[in-house]
Amino acid sequence: MKSIISLFILFCFLFIITAKAKWERISPEGLYLNLYGVHFIDADTGYVTGWNDVNTARILKTTNGGKDWQEIIPPASYIFGVNAVGYNKIYVVGYNATTNCGLLFKSTDAGISWNSILFNGSPNPSSFGYYTYEPINNTTALMSGYQGSIVKTTDAGETWAATNTNTSDVFRVLNFANETIGYAAGGEGFSFNLINAIYKTTDGGNNWFVIRPRSNDISIGNIQFISPDTGFVFGYYNGSASILKTTDGGNSFSPIYTGGSNLGFQSGDFLNSNLGIGVGDNGLILLTKDGGKTWTEEKGITTEVMIWAHYVDEKTCYVVGLNGEMYKYTDDETEVIETKKNLNDDALISPNPCTSLTYIKYSVPEPSTVKLKIYDSFGSLVSVVLDEFQNEGMKSVQINVENLTSGVYYYRLESGNRISCGKIVIVK
Repeated sequence: MKSIISLFILFCFLFIITAKAKWERISPEGLYLNLYGVHFIDADTGYVTGWNDVNTARILKTTNGGKDWQEIIPPASYIFGVNAVGYNKIYVVGYNATTNCGLLFKSTDAGISWNSILFNGSPNPSSFGYYTYEPINNTTALMSGYQGSIVKTTDAGETWAATNTNTSDVFRVLNFANETIGYAAGGEGFSFNLINAIYKTTDGGNNWFVIRPRSNDISIGNIQFISPDTGFVFGYYNGSASILKTTDGGNSFSPIYTGGSNLGFQSGDFLNSNLGIGVGDNGLILLTKDGGKTWTEEKGITTEVMIWAHYVDEKTCYVVGLNGEMYKYTDDETEVIETKKNLNDDALISPNPCTSLTYIKYSVPEPSTVKLKIYDSFGSLVSVVLDEFQNEGMKSVQINVENLTSGVYYYRLESGNRISCGKIVIVK
């Protein structure tokens, strides 16, 4: 977006932290399915997948944050992962019990209608079943499953081709850090409950190689990378529920959290470099707000095994598990308080949303030093820019956001006793 957007800002932002986080059980009454997948497009609209047997498989959809659910019944299936590209394209993966092969349920109208795509070798590659659907842009995605199968599409799921994994492992976990670098976790043969090897690709998933061979010291629930080099493994390690971290692209992993010996992590998710969640056995739920340096255990929520978690935005995440357990976490910790100041409402910002660079044009009434501060949605200062102008007039201040993750940020521009504030949206 190249046109300049005027920000008629008549207030500035102060950040006050209050404790208003809460958990809410959102399971439909009478639902006792084992739930294996959850994906929300925004805080209100999302999909959940689950089954107890081949006749009970369900795709559940909500448009009001879990207050109400619509049931979609896929035929003769075991279904696992669910993901989306935008609001309309929804993908659910699993196993077709009638044809004994992998399948993909695809909707292009926000779940109103669904097409079933089979992976029985004609024409799609043959597979016994799939666990994960991982989109890496609007048209390219990969799926992982049994018998060493990781398949790739470049036309939004219309056609698929096998990638080169050089193994017959079952791949239960698949995660991409960007369009070229991705990671997968697998286990021997059909043992999807013992996932203990890590694979990597550096060419968009066309070829895969082992970076951590199978080992009895670990059982992997999920892998999440927040950059090509930095990622987290949620699982069971050396006899305890553990979260491991790598900062060198998977060459080495070190524990950053160790829990009970009778527990393990089934899954975990990171929204950005700070906000993350891990879930697992016996209602195990942990949250971090500092990139995994510290973790807070959320106690008393449930005693069921929680299978999957999805962090939607800075304030919302969802977790699902066995026996129909669904929970919504809402964090209203950050409040933005409006106060009147000595203001300047003629600041112009372009482009907004932005990806790497944006500019704020600002009227300088006299020679002065301009200080620009950028805050994240938690009120943390993430960037400071100083510019010194020797002449009055309309000036331009450059903001480099390459090192910031996607999300909403706030700026405060100070020049003498004049202040201008506004919002910056970063999309990557």
